[in-house]
Amino acid sequence: MCRRRNNGETLSYDDMLRGRKVADTLGFGIFAEIIFEGDLRVCFNDGVNVRSFRQGDKIPGNYDNDHTCFFGLLDSAKPNLSAKAFLATKQRIPGLGNGVLQDSAGKAQ
Repeated sequence: MCRRRNNGETLSYDDMLRGRKVADTLGFGIFAEIIFEGDLRVCFNDGVNVRSFRQGDKIPGNYDNDHTCFFGLLDSAKPNLSAKAFLATKQRIPGLGNGVLQDSAGKAQ
């Protein structure tokens, strides 16, 4: 059940998954887990849109975040908006929602 492990480098996912057959699937709560041959497991939570890109592929604009994009988002936010609200609401940054923020903040010291 979605054991937390090193996620590896995302660019290696295609190499890890290509040619493997799905052995089983599980669903629980907001999670879906795909179990591949060799006990390789991929777990997704609610709201994840899975996409695979090869090296050199053009990344869609809303996933191409850099400092300019981030500070543009920051400049457009209300001055009294908390850091948590800025980062976790309105899908300003794809893939960064409340759950990811909570996990990150819990590990930060």
